[in-house]
Amino acid sequence: AGTLPLKVVALVEDPEASAARARERLPEGLATIVAAEMHVEFVSPKVCKGHTLAAVCKDSLNIPLEHVMAFGDNNNDKEMLQLVGEGVAMKNAKASVKEVAKRTCAWTNDEEGIAKEIEAILEARDVVD
Repeated sequence: AGTLPLKVVALVEDPEASAARARERLPEGLATIVAAEMHVEFVSPKVCKGHTLAAVCKDSLNIPLEHVMAFGDNNNDKEMLQLVGEGVAMKNAKASVKEVAKRTCAWTNDEEGIAKEIEAILEARDVVD
C-alpha cells in the first residue's frame, strides 16, 4: 500500500467551478481551497499552514500562538490568520482573507509589505532606532 499525497495543486481556468465539482466527487474531509486566480489546492484538513504553524510553535519552539504574527493574502492562509494572536492580511489580499484577519497591512506583497509592517511595529515599540 502506497501513501497518499499531502497536497495536490491544480491549475484550472475556472477554480470556483472546478473546486465545486471536486467537492462532489472527492472523499469527505478533504479540504478544497481556491488559492489563487487559476489555482485549486486539495489537501488533508490536517495539512495546512495553520496546523503546521501550530505544531511548530507548540512542539518545537514552545511559543503560544497568541504570541505569533502571521501574514497572508489568499484563501489558503485564512486558517493560519485565525489561529495566531495577530493575523495580518496583506493590502492585496482577497476580501475573504481580510474578513478573518485582525487587521490589514498598508502595503502589498510587491511593496515588501511584510518587512515594512514589521519595521513599523518595531519602530512604534521603540525597538529599532
